[in-house]
Amino acid sequence: MADALLLSAPLAAAIVISLALAGFAWWKSARKVRKLFFMMNLSLAFLSACYWMELASPTLEGKLFWNGLEYVVNVTMPVLFLLYTYTFLGKSIVWRWKVIPFLLMVPVITLGLLWTNDVHHLFYRQVGLSGEPFTSFTLTYGIGFVIHSAYSLGLLFISVFSLASAYLRSSRMHRRQIMPVLAASLIPIVALAIGLPRAFPLSLTYFFVIGFTAAAVLLFIGSFKYELFDVVPLALEGIVEAVDDGIIVTDTKGRLLFVNDLLLRRMGMSREEAYAKPLSTISPQLTECVEKARDGETVTLALPGDDAIYMVKVTHILDSEGSPTSELLTLRDITEEKRNGERLRMANLKLSLLASVTRHDILNQLTIIRGYGELMARGKAEAASCERYGEEIASAGASIERQLRFIADYQSLGEASPRWQSAEKVVHRARELGLGGDLKVTIDLDAIELLADPLLESVFSILLDNTVRHGVRATEVMIWNEEGEGGEMVIVYQDNGVGVAWEDKEHIFEVGHGKGGGLGLHLAREILEVSGMHMHENGEPGKCARFKMIVPPDRWRRSGISDQGAPSGTGPGRLPLGPRGENRA
Repeated sequence: MADALLLSAPLAAAIVISLALAGFAWWKSARKVRKLFFMMNLSLAFLSACYWMELASPTLEGKLFWNGLEYVVNVTMPVLFLLYTYTFLGKSIVWRWKVIPFLLMVPVITLGLLWTNDVHHLFYRQVGLSGEPFTSFTLTYGIGFVIHSAYSLGLLFISVFSLASAYLRSSRMHRRQIMPVLAASLIPIVALAIGLPRAFPLSLTYFFVIGFTAAAVLLFIGSFKYELFDVVPLALEGIVEAVDDGIIVTDTKGRLLFVNDLLLRRMGMSREEAYAKPLSTISPQLTECVEKARDGETVTLALPGDDAIYMVKVTHILDSEGSPTSELLTLRDITEEKRNGERLRMANLKLSLLASVTRHDILNQLTIIRGYGELMARGKAEAASCERYGEEIASAGASIERQLRFIADYQSLGEASPRWQSAEKVVHRARELGLGGDLKVTIDLDAIELLADPLLESVFSILLDNTVRHGVRATEVMIWNEEGEGGEMVIVYQDNGVGVAWEDKEHIFEVGHGKGGGLGLHLAREILEVSGMHMHENGEPGKCARFKMIVPPDRWRRSGISDQGAPSGTGPGRLPLGPRGENRA
């Protein structure tokens, strides 16, 4: 009697525990994984109750009736556990209607064989009453039972294999979530392995009940300790690792539960160094930033050892009751946005300055035109003076025209995509505009092309005009190219004028500098900067002005090379510089 009570206690406990866990799962939430947890525990309670009724039945017919009901759970529990496992791992394919009927084919066949066993004896070949307190039958298993057992163990092994594979692929943080489920999947296999050989005077159902009850308890404990139901699901790991933002998950005490690989690489940290550490491990300023972000402030942060600038966003992760379980911190890299914003600010500042300067210069020129015009209108000016006044008016008009052309060119700068242009043809087109006056222009350029803004020819026309207006005694200009360091190409523009004073070599590119307002050289440099190039002046004062245009390796090529980089008519690679020749424009 004492032994019977001792062996009955686990069954009673299984019923109570299963119903309690089912109630917990139903009350907690309605997510798929919790629905399955609820169904598993409710089925387990039903199985335990049926098995108890089987043991209490005095007749063979009664025992077989309850045994038939037990097998509704016996055949479906491995399927439910497999669905639970795959849902936990985020493999939603198991929920497709085509898959679930396939998984239930063997269980349905098993139930059919069991319930019609009296006709064919394929499930139980022989059945008789047993004298043991927890073994209802003395029976001999048939082929139907073997198929059922193999199929059930197969499903359990698939669950174990899937969980073990996910465990090996996952980070240390996620392994702590997977471990309870993996251990829970092993317990029923061990229990069935003990019960199948019938080494103990206990029914296989007894081991089935005990094994799955222990597994359910382990899942329940894991759900609280590792928050399997409430923290970021394991299925999201692949997505989290794929994004370009830094992702951090902390518990309610601010300890790190998860840091994605992107952020760990940038910080030079390993998962072991981050896991369960305070948030300040990432950055001492991050804790303060999180507090401000919680209050709705826009917070930016620079992490140690990383040049990037991040915007911090905080999202609370809540359970089904609305209570916080953890926090999701998103660190979005806004470095490029900051740079673009600064570029836009500088561009607006330049445009404002240019507008102010050009407006001032045009008003000055209009004052000149109006003044000389009024003198001529009065009819008191002598003929010689009228000629001089007319020249001044024409000069002022030309200046206004230059200002307006500059505004138009500056407005269109960067609008069109850069294109490959022959350097020699660009210089020729600039020369044909006539801004070089009577200058002798010697062009000694190799057959090279530049990837630049369509306004590139304006650079050379501005330089020619600058020589005419400021070179004083300049009579000649030479333009050639030479290879620089690191594969750069240098295009040199040099005149024989008075040159530029040492103290003015950088100022000449500033708006507002010089007699003409500095607009031309400023625009020339801007055109080159937009094209990824740079220009500076390094001539000798009193002897010459020399402007060097530095072209990066990816912004120039030999003529005859297609956009794919294959030279036409030659092998790959750079060609040697050809001999210098003079080309008079």
